[in-house]
Amino acid sequence: MRVIVESILLLIGISFVLVWTPFLNLIGLLGKFIPNIGYVNEENVKRNTDFSVCSTLYSKGILTEDQFIFEKQVASSVSNTTYIGYVYLFFPVIIFLQNFSIADKLAGYVVKNYWMPKAKRIGFGEIDNINHVKAVNLIGDVILKLKGIGLYLYERGAFQLISIAAPILTSMLILTEAYKEFQWWMPIVATLVVIFFESIMNSGEEYEIKPDENRLGLILPLTITSYFVGYFSIIAYILYMKSSFEQVVMISMIVTPVFGGIGYPLAHEIGHKRDAFNKYLGFLLSWSLLLPFFNLIHNKGHHKDLHDGTDKVVAEYNESIIKYLFRQYKYIYKKVVELNTVQGILMILIQLGSFAIAYFVHPPLVILLVTMFVVSFTILEVVNYIEHYSISSSKEEANRSWDSDNPLTNGVLFNVGKHAQHHVNASVSWDSLNLLSNNRMPYGYVSQIFMAFFRGTWNNIVDRRRTK
Repeated sequence: MRVIVESILLLIGISFVLVWTPFLNLIGLLGKFIPNIGYVNEENVKRNTDFSVCSTLYSKGILTEDQFIFEKQVASSVSNTTYIGYVYLFFPVIIFLQNFSIADKLAGYVVKNYWMPKAKRIGFGEIDNINHVKAVNLIGDVILKLKGIGLYLYERGAFQLISIAAPILTSMLILTEAYKEFQWWMPIVATLVVIFFESIMNSGEEYEIKPDENRLGLILPLTITSYFVGYFSIIAYILYMKSSFEQVVMISMIVTPVFGGIGYPLAHEIGHKRDAFNKYLGFLLSWSLLLPFFNLIHNKGHHKDLHDGTDKVVAEYNESIIKYLFRQYKYIYKKVVELNTVQGILMILIQLGSFAIAYFVHPPLVILLVTMFVVSFTILEVVNYIEHYSISSSKEEANRSWDSDNPLTNGVLFNVGKHAQHHVNASVSWDSLNLLSNNRMPYGYVSQIFMAFFRGTWNNIVDRRRTK
């Protein structure tokens, strides 16, 4: 049965490669029209040796240590742009090899009987002059150019504008009824696009830059305003148009990932403020996600327990994300009541009351609220999974979290990747956070979440990076 499943996945993977390769070559050809603004120094490009075809084959015992050392010498002899180009070209192949075994022998045969003999014949110094390598170099060159543009935009606070625009643009899709053209493959393509650009921001130099603080002052209030305007506009549309169950299902598929993805970091940031107004605002944000008890389980539960080194709900070493999510779904209401019986029961009643009111006002609206709850809670927990995976018992509190220096993640999600300092001092505002943890995510949050569902990739890349 496993062979059948892997064979089907292999066919899907081959189909993806047939689309991926021309896509990258098209990007490479367009590179001449993309300006190089000089933000990335190619001499300082870091090479991720964990993520390559040969490192994967070596970890599976298909390549010997001598063969792997030779391949590392080959990799070190090519230019930085060529190396990055190869990583992107073989990205789907690497993911497949890390998680499945059906193509191992074929990949090993190609490397040992085609690529290695050819590299030996040509010599290290001449590899960059092979015709197909020149094409790969174009891909790497474009990746670094796009990274430079991304860093330029991040430093000027442009990524924060995505947080402001996303809720309004999403609501416009509903209000203009463009959502009726929605297709099942669109969220998949959108996710892959985000992963592509997140990975670009991690290709090359790894250093911390900060946006101009003078540009950040209005980001939070503008995003909150955009969030509530978009949120209630969508609910008003559903009620006014008396949308059917089928229509609300389609609306929910579009709306909940965006509002859950933006609403969670908003509720997280505001929920740590100590004044009465922000506490009330944080509750409203959490309630809009149908998680009115979020601040209770997060502030009084997660933060306190992690500080004490007793947080048992974070992911254990080698625990799959599926097993972890099921554990959290079972635990949620019990945790709420354990933390504060009276307040916890009240918050649960508020949640259930919201479902009941929605049902009596317009039954299909319940679908939106239930989907919002499931998606928001899932986002909360998968983020918790990648932020604290297997390191919650570290002796130093700063190392009980994984940090991410990915500019796209931090720009759009209010520096959520600078998570270690947030746990050391939760009162520090999002725009003042710095990187503290010795545990660094290799990619941004969306990429890390995607990676968590591919156990082989996670073990190859994340497990070997963690510190005790």
